[in-house]
Amino acid sequence: MAKYSFKEVPHNISIGDVLYHEYAGEYVKVGKIIDKGKDFVEVDTNLVSVPNNSFMFVAKNTVAESYGLKGYFAIVKLSNSDSNPVELFAVNSEVSKSFP
Repeated sequence: MAKYSFKEVPHNISIGDVLYHEYAGEYVKVGKIIDKGKDFVEVDTNLVSVPNNSFMFVAKNTVAESYGLKGYFAIVKLSNSDSNPVELFAVNSEVSKSFP
């Protein structure tokens, strides 16, 4: 594990994101973020060292951050194998305009 200090850690960085740094024009994976604060991130890593003042960035999980359903419509079938009736509390959607 390694702890990296920053002037400020952006609020949209999450535990589970992957931290990278740039070295000689290449992007090197530092590790997965396991803890964060206002001015630090702690990373699960085996990397020996990261040079001071290196450019660092995070990448989100592409599966979790992508849209799971694309297209004009969806057909959804819900089933309940329990003998007790259940109530469907809410159905909603999140729609965003796609740009070319």
